Amino acid sequence: MQEMKDAVARILNSANKIKNTGDAITAVLNKLIFCPFCDEYYADSSALSEHIISKHASHLTSTAVTVDTHEVCEGAETIYICPHCHFAVDESCTSPTSTMTSHIDSHSISLVPNTKMAFQISNDSKLIDTYINGSVKAEIYLCSVCSSILSSKEALLRHLYLSHSDSNGKNVSADTIKIIEDCVEELPERNAVKRKYGSKYSF
Repeated sequence: MQEMKDAVARILNSANKIKNTGDAITAVLNKLIFCPFCDEYYADSSALSEHIISKHASHLTSTAVTVDTHEVCEGAETIYICPHCHFAVDESCTSPTSTMTSHIDSHSISLVPNTKMAFQISNDSKLIDTYINGSVKAEIYLCSVCSSILSSKEALLRHLYLSHSDSNGKNVSADTIKIIEDCVEELPERNAVKRKYGSKYSF
């Protein structure tokens, strides 16, 4: 608990233009790093990574895929991947979305009904290089939040931090809000302002 209070106090000390407790809560929530899979939150990305590795390892599993055919050219920055056979095209294709949709439809005869899946998109340069270099096997990591494909556990952890660790969509507990409110009260410079200006300010 004290460690989180210290982290919140550091965030508040670095925040500008906090006029009231609501502003303070918003500032802290914008800086805290939330786990995409539970209600835990952290002050830095390394703590989030350690938490995910220890508590949510099932979200970090990889799949070995065979890269047989593709239309990925040198210099590609985005690839569109079939979730069934891992055939891929890059953004230079005339219509990568239409090409991939048609390709997936070609699997429909061999697939169990209702197993059709939308294609996946990746900007992971290591994975793109695997396709360009024609490597026979690749390890892929699928983000269970948005279905992005990444080439390593480290890349997936970075993706989870960058794309899925904000407070949007999170039910922030009353205890967390209370910690923030307590830290606002405990900050010495804010107490000095309150004494100087009395009830002029609401924080």
